[in-house]
Amino acid sequence: MRKITAHLFASVDGVVDDPSVFQFDSFGEREGELMGRALSGVTGAVLGRVIYEQWAD
Repeated sequence: MRKITAHLFASVDGVVDDPSVFQFDSFGEREGELMGRALSGVTGAVLGRVIYEQWAD
């Protein structure tokens, strides 16, 4: 049996949108550490069509 964990990108004020709209201008070293820690145990992922096509290469 596998553990399933979901992550949702959201801004501090609760906006859920394309992360490139709000994330990258405020994503610093500390956020990178936290993201790395959150994703370190990931062994598989379920992606939607759009993100799959963007990451396929």
